[in-house]
Amino acid sequence: MERYQVDDDWLEGTFSLFVVYIFFGDEMGLYAERNTWVPTYVKHLFWAGMKTTQRVESINKFFDCYVHKHTHLYEFVEAYYEAMGSRENEESMADTSTARNLRKIITCFPVEELFQKIYTDTKFHEVQRECSRVLYVRCLNKKIMDECAEEYELKDRVWIKPKHSRKEIVTKHKTKFVATYNYVAKETSCDCKHFECHGIMCRHMILVYDLNNQTGVPGKYILHRWWKDVERKHTKVKVMYTTTH
Repeated sequence: MERYQVDDDWLEGTFSLFVVYIFFGDEMGLYAERNTWVPTYVKHLFWAGMKTTQRVESINKFFDCYVHKHTHLYEFVEAYYEAMGSRENEESMADTSTARNLRKIITCFPVEELFQKIYTDTKFHEVQRECSRVLYVRCLNKKIMDECAEEYELKDRVWIKPKHSRKEIVTKHKTKFVATYNYVAKETSCDCKHFECHGIMCRHMILVYDLNNQTGVPGKYILHRWWKDVERKHTKVKVMYTTTH
């Protein structure tokens, strides 16, 4: 029996879900729509913008172009070499495109210009998206917490991603967020946890910096993994394939 013991917290949580299911059933389709509410409980963890299965699915799709269930072992080695060469070439082309094509500034927020110079085109586009959405955010109240911190109550529109759609759309519904600002350390945080989860500053943090006339941000908000000139060590590994007769 000792081999099958589980954590008490996990057991208690599972039992609670079981009770809820017994009393309420699945009439509202909560399980079917778990992709919309499960992220709420893990938004404080860094996922780099990925879904839980996205990485596995993308890798499987990538290798499906080179190998299949009938591939022999000696064929796999050559196919793997070709796949890695293709991936390295794609990343090199993306780096070249980022260096040559500079996405234009669309707002007047200083942070946008800052990240334009540092981040890759893909991640800078995410920063621009947050800058443009500041338009929908309004400050309701500002409260002094102590001698070096302030708290901002913000109202924002609710954004949703329709099923089978890649883009989010704005709705008429509104919700509130709370952001704090330390004007000694020049640091801010928001309870939406967008930065903690995706590594990109949220529109609420951008607005707070703008309200305090700050043109720069601390280095902790500029993730090295998104830099244009970051060194990808895996591209330095040479894969050799030779045939023997």
